[in-house]
Amino acid sequence: MKAKSGRLALVLILAWLLMAPVGVLAQNDELTAEQQSLYNEMMKAFVAPDFCGKSLVECPAPITVEMREGILEQVKSGATKEEIIAYWTGVYGERILAAPPKSGFFLSAWVLPVVGIIAGVGILAVAMKGRMGTPHGSAKGKKQAIPGEYEEELQQEIIKHL
Repeated sequence: MKAKSGRLALVLILAWLLMAPVGVLAQNDELTAEQQSLYNEMMKAFVAPDFCGKSLVECPAPITVEMREGILEQVKSGATKEEIIAYWTGVYGERILAAPPKSGFFLSAWVLPVVGIIAGVGILAVAMKGRMGTPHGSAKGKKQAIPGEYEEELQQEIIKHL
């Protein structure tokens, strides 16, 4: 008896799992190719509003399902990419964007890493040049002539210590 109820539960779960994507596919079949492209782009443009760190496609939270349905309705009604982004950032703030906008304060998120890398390479180059010393062919590396008055004294010191 337990085996039959276990099998029945398994069959019901599998049937439910197979039917769940059909509803989403049926909704998306009504979209034109351009609308489908915009819808897919919007799914990647936002992260889940519950801040689990997942995109709208990956997050199973109920609030994300509502947001996906809202975006689908906006796409069907002919809203542009900018209008959809403006609406949802108005509701949840710019923190739901998958990538920060390339304007205003958020421009620093795009520029500072590049500036940091360039500055780091420059600092490293200066530090390495200082540690390497001067090349042998430069003026600082050449031997200077010893004045005659010290030459004799130097020779005596060398002989004394050998």
